[in-house]
Amino acid sequence: MNNRALVVVMALSLIAGAGISPSVRAEEAAEGKAYEVKVPAELAKTVEPSEKLAKAGKIVLCTELGNPPGAFLAEDGATPKGFNVDVMSAIGPVMGIRSEVVNYPFASIFAALETGKCDAVMANSAKTPARIEKYNFVEYMTMRLGLMVPKGNPLALKTFADLSGRRAAVLVSSTTERLLKAASEKAVSEGKKPIEIQSYPQYTTGARQLELGRVDAFIGDAMSIGYFVNIAGDKFEVGGMPIDPLTIGIVMRKDDSHMRDAVQKAYATLYKNGFIEKSAEAWGMKGLVEFCGAEVPCP
Repeated sequence: MNNRALVVVMALSLIAGAGISPSVRAEEAAEGKAYEVKVPAELAKTVEPSEKLAKAGKIVLCTELGNPPGAFLAEDGATPKGFNVDVMSAIGPVMGIRSEVVNYPFASIFAALETGKCDAVMANSAKTPARIEKYNFVEYMTMRLGLMVPKGNPLALKTFADLSGRRAAVLVSSTTERLLKAASEKAVSEGKKPIEIQSYPQYTTGARQLELGRVDAFIGDAMSIGYFVNIAGDKFEVGGMPIDPLTIGIVMRKDDSHMRDAVQKAYATLYKNGFIEKSAEAWGMKGLVEFCGAEVPCP
């Protein structure tokens, strides 16, 4: 394990985010449900919106409200919260318009974007070659992918190769699922057992399967694994972070460069005024991700 991976693994066991729920169980938002989010009081208009956004008076951002600490519902089952929600709630106001957050499962979130149900997607989406061909990205951070396992790691699961013949929970239609399927195919080609992949619509559901002993590992990103390790007390630990950092971005349609430019300027403003760092610290993300794009180019 290199030094960067070691720092990430150590940080995962130490995070303590403000306002984090003490349970891996989360209320589920209805698909397509829209939420008006609270406007951060300290924000003022500093960026011009695109003509389309100005005419609408709002920006509609799709996310998956079952992915803590990025975006999920508070204990009241009606209030979105999390790091991604903080950022989405601020993107509109710095352009002098409203932000509206709409919930979609990750498996259907890009279809919602393509059909115009939202202007942008912010759901820890990795910048992959296939997505670059179809969408515009505003890059904002990088983070690793890895394994969460029961405390003590009784099966010594550290890499995807170790999952041969084991059960693993993963988010459906995610980059993580794609990589896990590739690892399973590789295992089979080497004469080993395939990975029993169980795909779920929300990270919270996948983590719950590990808690109940229905899978041997939960596979996800450092941000989400860190959250679950923290709130579950002594139930979970990090098995390993074997996947090098992926670049994460806000995703928009390819045919609207004005939208991308406006969102990029809005995010850069939030980064420069300290809003991004403040939110990340509040949600226990320090040491788990690297921010980029606004002032430092992403890899």
